[in-house]
Amino acid sequence: MLDPARAIAVAWLVAASCVASSGCSGHAPYPKTWPQLRQAPRQSCQRVAGAYWNQGERGQMEHIGPAYLTELVFSKPATVTTTVRLSFPRPDQLDVVFVGAEQTPSLSLSSKAGQFKCDGSTLVVTTHTANWAHGAAGFPAAGGESIVMKIDLVEGCLIVTRRAKDYMWLPFPGWSTWSSWYRFCAAPSDAGPVSER
Repeated sequence: MLDPARAIAVAWLVAASCVASSGCSGHAPYPKTWPQLRQAPRQSCQRVAGAYWNQGERGQMEHIGPAYLTELVFSKPATVTTTVRLSFPRPDQLDVVFVGAEQTPSLSLSSKAGQFKCDGSTLVVTTHTANWAHGAAGFPAAGGESIVMKIDLVEGCLIVTRRAKDYMWLPFPGWSTWSSWYRFCAAPSDAGPVSER
């Protein structure tokens, strides 16, 4: 669930910046130095199967530090994870293994449960959907948040587009959408702990 303090902050931010037009958005441009992003004809999203470094790069705001695939897409801590392995044991199942210095936890996502889908050669993962209702200083706030990741394989790296939408019903109806870019490159299938990288 969305953190209450952040929910209230989002509510009043959306109210202040978007109420006049009932909505607003901000979309980061695709980084010019990255390989061109394109669909792979006649290929499915299962082409993203493989091992990738957990630590990657941001397409914008690089000064705030690296991005982590575990945190960005799968909502898992990055502290002990070195690489992330993706596989499709069945067309409707995506298995994710987090390889690290101490443990190798894993999770499975189901397309039947709406957790992921293929859009041509793009893997689409719904990472977070939440509705919330809170009050601050006697003023109610209610709304929600939805985050979707679009993942493509380009020249051996995962290109991730994060699309987030915050929406609100109280105190004023409004919404905001934002997108940003990230890249995580392939790692050897036998990659070990960070100290061995």
